[in-house]
Parts: sequence; structure tokens; C-alpha cells
Amino acid sequence: MDIQHKLLGELACPTCLELFQPPVGICANGHSVCGRCKTQMTTCPVCRAMFLNTRNRTVEKLLQVIGEARVRCHFHFFGCNFTSSVVDINDHVIVCPRRPFKCPIAYCALDIPLDGVKMHLKRQHNIPLRTQGDEYITSLYKVASRTWYKGITYGEELFVHVSKMNRHTLHTCVLHIGPDIKTSKFKYGVQIGRYNSKKRICSEHAVQNSAQGFDQIVSSGACASFSPQFIQSLPGRSLTLGVKIYVARD
Repeated sequence: MDIQHKLLGELACPTCLELFQPPVGICANGHSVCGRCKTQMTTCPVCRAMFLNTRNRTVEKLLQVIGEARVRCHFHFFGCNFTSSVVDINDHVIVCPRRPFKCPIAYCALDIPLDGVKMHLKRQHNIPLRTQGDEYITSLYKVASRTWYKGITYGEELFVHVSKMNRHTLHTCVLHIGPDIKTSKFKYGVQIGRYNSKKRICSEHAVQNSAQGFDQIVSSGACASFSPQFIQSLPGRSLTLGVKIYVARD
């Protein structure tokens, strides 16, 4: 970590983890907190000491000085050449196309820059990619103890539909590969039935971020799950499972 990032780390509020925002408060032991967070607490979040009725003007002046300087994106080691002011750089970092994300495939431990994940899924894992329109993206599965993946592009975002048989229960979820602030904007519908059968069961769920990991999402119950009894009750042979991503309404 270079001196620039060390300095920015020291100027981060211990509560919101963002750069201090004036008026910067200070406690009896010398710890600082941004003015916005100070209004929501009575004691220091670091040591529980009482706040002084004064401001840390040295930190405020330092923020003013470095705010005029331009800094590199945190992910310049991954090839990002973006520069901005200290105040604005975090807005870029959140959506930086060179920001690394863990590959959503469970057995792959590689961190891939966001704009390279799609190619990685194609070349390294042979994961099929589909562009979603207004239709459900459907796959036919033979019920077995394994995991299925399908890549989906919707708008400018990349998703992976993951399905897994776990102790005869079918779990399925749509994972978003990207920053959390974008993940929360999406939901997905699940449509399950049998091939050549008119009976279809539909349900709605929140898209989850791929950083959580599919197994953790299953454990928390934040995905669609279908019991053996339900699957057996569907008439027909081959199981049909489809998903459709859409922007969640406020």
C-alpha cells in the first residue's frame, strides 16, 4: 500500500468508514469522528470516551488541502488509469471496471477485473452466456447432485444463474457480479415446471451479490428452493427451470 492510501485510511471515519466530513469531532482521548456520525452518538466509537465540545480543525484543514490534489484509482495495479480528487475518487472506485471480483464459480479462487469476468467465464469455465430480453431464460435439467451455471447479461450488468441439488432439494439463485449498490436494484422471477406441461409455478426473489457465495446464500435462505416432494408433484419428465431478471420497483 502506498503513502497515498495509508493517508486516506487514517482520514476515514471509524463509524461510516468514509472520509471525515466537517465539522470533525474529537473525543477526550484524541479520536476523531465525522460531523454526520457524531450527531448520532454520545460517546467515541473507538474508546467510549466523551466527545469534547470542539472541532479537530487540523484534520479539517488537512482534508481541505488533500481535497485539491488528484489521486489514482485504488485499482491502478489492475490497469485502471483513472484519476480524480480525493473527495470524488471513492465514487469511481465503487463502479471501477478494473475492480477485481472473485470468480462466481465455486471451485475457482481467481480474482478477475470486472470487465474481464465475462471472458473468463467463457474461456476458463465454458459457461454459456445469454442476453435477456423480455423472455424467461430457460434450461432443462436432469435432477442430479451437481451445480449448473449460466451467464446472463441484462442491460449493462452481468449475472450468473446458479442451480444446485443439495440432499435432493433444488436451490436456485441469480447472482449479480458487481458492486452492492447495483445488486439491490434487481429482482428475478423463477419459473419451474416440466417439459411439455402447461403447469408452471412462478416465484419472485431478490438478486444476490456473487461476493456472498452461493452456499452462504443457500444457508441463509435467500434463494428459491424446491423440495423433493414438490418436484415429484410436477407432471412430466424433464424438469424445466427458467429465470427472468428485472429492475425492482421502489
